[in-house]
Amino acid sequence: MAVFFIVSQFPLQAGAGGIFEGQIVYRGNPPKPKQFGIVQDSQVCGTSQYTKEFLVHEGHGIQNVVVTIEHLKELRTAPFEQSIMTIRGCEFWPYITLVSTTGTLNVINGDSISHQISTQSLRDPPINTHMTAALTEKTPVKTLRIRFPEILKLQVAFRPWMTGYLYVTDLPYTVVTDGEGRFKIVDVPEGRYLIKAWHEKLGYFSKRVRIKEGEVSSLKWVVGHNIN
Repeated sequence: MAVFFIVSQFPLQAGAGGIFEGQIVYRGNPPKPKQFGIVQDSQVCGTSQYTKEFLVHEGHGIQNVVVTIEHLKELRTAPFEQSIMTIRGCEFWPYITLVSTTGTLNVINGDSISHQISTQSLRDPPINTHMTAALTEKTPVKTLRIRFPEILKLQVAFRPWMTGYLYVTDLPYTVVTDGEGRFKIVDVPEGRYLIKAWHEKLGYFSKRVRIKEGEVSSLKWVVGHNIN
């Protein structure tokens, strides 16, 4: 695993903290996504779908990595205090939804068919919510509250490709990498921190960094593991 760390200055107001940004890059050739042919409800779901468990950009940036600054609690309200996850085209958008332990999650069914969502929870009672058809129900929205930090995998009966995650956390300095594997966390108090990352197939990996007030701390994080 290789790490490149760069610090540069930028204008900030006093007390605004620093910016921590970077890119997580995969070393090697990632596995190809699995394809599923679709017969039932193809007018909504399409004729085929691919799994999203390991998405790597052509520049090797890894999408859907959760990046967290550990031990920073109660300093601010999480920007994902009121989370929204939408079902559209028989897919979860976003694939990984950040959920605050002190906030709420609105699940919206944007499809004209029903979806039976389930999870396996270790701490909260498992979610077993039936999302009714948006075109026939007046309220196709379910509001959930999850009070313990954990990672919940979402699955839908009879649609094996249709998976996603709820990443439930009490740490407000948490983001998810974009399609190029990039992330940015703003207004970070000055200090030395443990940065922890999680990926569905790569698991957890971490790095200690120093963040200074009024500066941009940039990290290029190169990872590579055997993927099963």
